[in-house]
Amino acid sequence: RSEIEVRNRAMQSLALLQTEAGRAKGYRGDLDRLLPTEEDLFVFRNKVKALAAAEKVTLTFTFGTKNEGKINEPSSVILRMTVNGDPAALVRFLEGIERSGYFVAFSSIEVAYQAHGKGAATAELAGLIFSK
Repeated sequence: RSEIEVRNRAMQSLALLQTEAGRAKGYRGDLDRLLPTEEDLFVFRNKVKALAAAEKVTLTFTFGTKNEGKINEPSSVILRMTVNGDPAALVRFLEGIERSGYFVAFSSIEVAYQAHGKGAATAELAGLIFSK
């Protein structure tokens, strides 16, 4: 009798897993859209350049080495930016990147003022953008 109960529970668990797997497939497209493809990173670069132009800051932008993802970790590409301009415009530029919908993690942000805290500033940014 206990063997029958064990098999019955196993069948119920299997049926539940199959149902849940079907539901999970519905979210796969959403998850895939969260991270850009490697080709989409050039779209990101163009959006960042357009944001810099809109905020009237000068921008130098480079991609570095790609880090291949692992099972539980997405791929990433090193990025470096130098941005020059009004400090308030630099803040708006960073806020624009934050709102861009891309997953960017800055490991360092260094800001230097050209005239003792007044006038134009330069920001050196280094970090990662995550991708598929």
